Amino acid sequence: AYNNMFTKRLYPMLVELMTNVKQHAYHGAYGNMKPEWYVYVENCEYDIRFIFLDTGVGIPATIRKNWKERINDRVKGIIGGEVDDPIYIEAALRGEFRTETKQEHRGKGLPEIYSAIVSPQSRLNKLTIVAGHAECAVTKNGIEKRNYIGTTFEGTLFMWSFEKEVRND
Repeated sequence: AYNNMFTKRLYPMLVELMTNVKQHAYHGAYGNMKPEWYVYVENCEYDIRFIFLDTGVGIPATIRKNWKERINDRVKGIIGGEVDDPIYIEAALRGEFRTETKQEHRGKGLPEIYSAIVSPQSRLNKLTIVAGHAECAVTKNGIEKRNYIGTTFEGTLFMWSFEKEVRND
């Protein structure tokens, strides 16, 4: 039989992703897509794979930036340099106080998802986030890679897998 203790991290993770869409992804009138999110789940032989797409403006656009970061992003946008989107996604995952709402109780969801991925007891595996000009991958060892991507990805794409429990029957 399956032990549902290991699936308990999935529910808050999915709820957090959906809540982020509602509270942050469409702040203001910007964004080219409808205010929606999509979930794809595939039952594979050894794991269950999840893809969650939020069609909002993306983490780098909604994270609170200090004045130096805002100026740096504008200058790089004008001269064509690499913006710091990968750093912003990493900051959100690590729980640096950068929530756009500036409320202390907010900004805890992505760090909780990060903790669920890196936890040795968790069956959640490699999380990849793509948003803006960034790709960030998290494994059991923490943030494994953080890449700048040349094309703007509108929205935020989350991909991860859930390792199936071995059956003893």
